[in-house]
Amino acid sequence: MNFHQMECVLAVARYKSFSIAAESCYLSQSSLSQQISNLEKELGTRLFNRSTRNIQITEAGKAFVELATGILHDCNLLQQKMFSYSNMLCGTINIGAITSLEKLHFSDLIAEFYSDYPNLTVNVLRGDSIYLLESLEKSNIDVAFLTRPTIQGYPNLDFQTVGCDEYVLVVPENHPLSHKKAVDLAQFKNDRFILHQPSQSISGICLQACKEAGFEPNIACQVGASSISLNLIRRGLGVGLFASEEFGYYRINGIRALKLKNPIKKEIVMVLSRKYEPSPLTDAFVEFVLAHTQGAESSPIKKCRKE
Repeated sequence: MNFHQMECVLAVARYKSFSIAAESCYLSQSSLSQQISNLEKELGTRLFNRSTRNIQITEAGKAFVELATGILHDCNLLQQKMFSYSNMLCGTINIGAITSLEKLHFSDLIAEFYSDYPNLTVNVLRGDSIYLLESLEKSNIDVAFLTRPTIQGYPNLDFQTVGCDEYVLVVPENHPLSHKKAVDLAQFKNDRFILHQPSQSISGICLQACKEAGFEPNIACQVGASSISLNLIRRGLGVGLFASEEFGYYRINGIRALKLKNPIKKEIVMVLSRKYEPSPLTDAFVEFVLAHTQGAESSPIKKCRKE
């Protein structure tokens, strides 16, 4: 058994696909299959049950993934600690991120950090908030940036606020209240709502906001892509909550963004796992982010607190 075989198994477990796993490991599908077959013969047990339609991980496979994840994490930690003695940070940092993060100047943060540590590789994984939290708990990523979830239940994760945005209510331009500069959410209790998917934190935030306004929203549909949601609103299917940054990004004609009299904040958090000791590279990145988001007077988090 070797580290490369462990990485192959973790890739198949992560993607539930030999073809995608092979691509992520820079192998042909046949080579990856052979690696895992050889490992299963060595171990004397199957790690995956294969069929023409899907791949199911076995109980032995689940135990292997849990232990191998820890071993590979410790190996990477050991390597980075040794590099830190020579004042040279190397290796890969895996960062999970939701789509709307430019209020945090996310791209600038990544670029500036890379300029400070040019020997590293930055791997940015995009996904919904819930998916990123699960990836962090499984140690598939080192750190995540997302909207603070409304649900609890992540005792092994540490949340630090690093930015803030404000939600606006988006309506079609022919809506009776589209001319208002500011509105109460309760005024829309009889409207249909376009919600994001439950895996996106904004969905729970919208439901909670409507509940606090005294009504249960009439949900017309739930959509994962904001561009589709905004175009459905343009066609008059309903109204919806969006981060102001997100609304400004798409610039779709025929819709209006209304400010809420009782503001709903989008709290952007940086999330770390408490399960494993962070690598020196992760520590350096976290320190860099905190210095850039909380140290300056113009930082997003200070603006949020002032409001």
